[in-house]
Amino acid sequence: MLSALGVSTPRLDFFVNLARRKGAYGSKLTGAGGGGAFFALVDEEKVEKVKLSLAKRLKNISEVKIEEEGIK
Repeated sequence: MLSALGVSTPRLDFFVNLARRKGAYGSKLTGAGGGGAFFALVDEEKVEKVKLSLAKRLKNISEVKIEEEGIK
């Protein structure tokens, strides 16, 4: 949807879709748009597969883990 609104770029769309194809539950751009950054929600078992796929084409990848359980 954000791509349709014109706030994404073809390069950013490529990475969002690549993360999904490699096993992410979902992925989307973040920030002000224009191709700056994206995030992907990935299960622990698939993190390395997704990261390796992205690392072939990206310089900076940050991993953040949710350490505490949220509201039940």
